[in-house]
Amino acid sequence: MNEQIPIYVIIPVYAGAHKFQIIKKSPWGVLDHFILSHLAKTPSSLTKLSYDSNLPSQIILQIIIPFMKLGWVEIIQNKKEYLLRCTPLGMVITDYDELPTIYEPYFSIRSFIIDPVTGGCYRSSKKQKGFETFYETRLKDVLSSKQNVIKLKVNNQFFEPHLSDIYSCIAEKDEKILGFESRLQEKPYRENRRYLLAKVDEFNTISGIPENISQELSTNILELVNKHRDYLKVTQNIRTEPQKTTPKSYQVNALRKNFCTHTLSENQMFLVIGGKKHFEHLKDMILNASSRLIIHSTFIHFDTELFKDILEMLKNAAKRTVKVDILWGQGQPSEPSDKFSKYKSALEKIEKINLEFEQEGLSSLIRLHIDSTDSHIKFLYADHNKKGDCVTLGSCNWLASSFNRFEVSTCFVNTSIIKDVIDIASVLVNCKNRVSTALSKDLASLANSIGEKHRYQNIEHRDSSSAKVVLKSEHDIYVRQARDKAKKKVFICSHRINHNVYRPIITPIKTLIETKPDIAVNVYYGLPSDGMKNKDVKNISSDTTKEKLVFKKLESPELIHAKILLWDEKDIIVSSLNWLSASQATTYIEDEYDEIGIHISSAVIVNKFREAFKEIYNIDI
Repeated sequence: MNEQIPIYVIIPVYAGAHKFQIIKKSPWGVLDHFILSHLAKTPSSLTKLSYDSNLPSQIILQIIIPFMKLGWVEIIQNKKEYLLRCTPLGMVITDYDELPTIYEPYFSIRSFIIDPVTGGCYRSSKKQKGFETFYETRLKDVLSSKQNVIKLKVNNQFFEPHLSDIYSCIAEKDEKILGFESRLQEKPYRENRRYLLAKVDEFNTISGIPENISQELSTNILELVNKHRDYLKVTQNIRTEPQKTTPKSYQVNALRKNFCTHTLSENQMFLVIGGKKHFEHLKDMILNASSRLIIHSTFIHFDTELFKDILEMLKNAAKRTVKVDILWGQGQPSEPSDKFSKYKSALEKIEKINLEFEQEGLSSLIRLHIDSTDSHIKFLYADHNKKGDCVTLGSCNWLASSFNRFEVSTCFVNTSIIKDVIDIASVLVNCKNRVSTALSKDLASLANSIGEKHRYQNIEHRDSSSAKVVLKSEHDIYVRQARDKAKKKVFICSHRINHNVYRPIITPIKTLIETKPDIAVNVYYGLPSDGMKNKDVKNISSDTTKEKLVFKKLESPELIHAKILLWDEKDIIVSSLNWLSASQATTYIEDEYDEIGIHISSAVIVNKFREAFKEIYNIDI
């Protein structure tokens, strides 16, 4: 029967190789830190240390000997016995949250391939047994002895993975990737084609592929093999000799590059609402950053006293040895124009600020990066010395705001969703030229470390909440989701409104009104823009006349700058995208990061937003 015939599947992949800088992870554990801290308080004999820790003396010796080699512990003699005590260096070390690593970085050349369907990465080397990658000429030689061969053709195949995914796949369990020196191939990944040759046997067992292959690619392989077996059954074209003709191709589509949903407890996220609260939050993140601070603001108002005050706080953070990266996203206007002149002036001011950092001896710790990311997103990251890893995303231009508008952002604490945001930052700093910079490699290493740290912290229980990064083109999907799933109410607010509002917002609202007449729809905005006048907005309102529809401008007591989509009791999206004016179309993969939102499923978060909105505007939503 043809169901029992082995089928070979040619899988096109892109490949890469780098000379990676690697360091061994710290060999120290909690017990090592305990022993060293104990000796810092009081010198002890080996016998007493064994008694106090309830550990055999042989184990204590195994811990103490490396400390002595590093100069952290020494032996002294009193009248009766020999004692172990901390050296001055050991005393300093005990104040660290983690004992410092004892290894020097080293370099290693490692190769990887990119999943054509998901964009994930797999290490490819002689150590990875069970599969081989082929150049096209070598593949032809191998196929000369095979029969019943088909080819997988992937539409929109992935060729540019997140750097943190590369780091994760090539690292051994005891290694941390710091970055890489340079590509061995000058060509980009998309020009470095390889092939896998998978074999699917009579039991539908797949061989010739990485053990950790994605479920999506594995499913595609089996589906196409079964489709080909049906084809063979119909055509009676079962081959028992080597195949001479071109293999039959089957098409599949690469998945949309998106991020997974993270399960969270309520104490892992909170809303920041209102201009003053955003300023307080910014100060808190700067003042409490332990070793790393990243700010992305679409615009920077260099000449305001407020910016100068914030810059001084950032410099003080650098003086505490916090590494500070300041990013901005204003796109370069066309030349010549007034906007271009202002843009050029901004570049000159950035150079001047960086010169001041250099003159103050801070250039290795703080930098205002001159290359714009050309992105409208706004976020903060800090390793907060009280809360832990924190990232905040939303509507606030941290370095341009006067903090007097209605802003909404979401702060996440100690959760793997923070990795997703830093991954995005590692792409943005390449400025769409697809060439990895030192900063992008550094951010990828940070994202990888955060991902490892919080990988197992997802909470699983009935009342848990969830959150997911929403890419630019996905905003439209969530508008339709609100249209289809809402049962009681839909709320939208946006800083700006223009004629772009019709297709993504007005059309779904009209459909919602027609199909669900009992649902309350509230739409609020701050300013008409791009040629739209207040009378045009009134025309939109009249086009969608309905008793339970509110379409209104809100500018007092705070002009709306927040970008929110909310429906019913649990679902809210906090975004950088102006729902009523911005285009959600994307041309390239990198365009997906021009706007970023967060979809949160949490009754607590939704209620807190409703309460804050009513407190400010005296409006029930």
